[in-house]
Amino acid sequence: MINYEKYRIAVPGTGHIGKTLARSLASAGHSVKVANSHGPETIALKQPMQSVQYR
Repeated sequence: MINYEKYRIAVPGTGHIGKTLARSLASAGHSVKVANSHGPETIALKQPMQSVQYR
């Protein structure tokens, strides 16, 4: 079994690409933080992920 290193990743922006990237990286086991210029309350996700922190 290959043991891949896990990273802490920040994703600036919560558009289509940012959301998809955050979900994919979190699903792979990385620690992900997402931010946008309007604050965390404006990040609308249909299925929020427990492993993603919204800033």
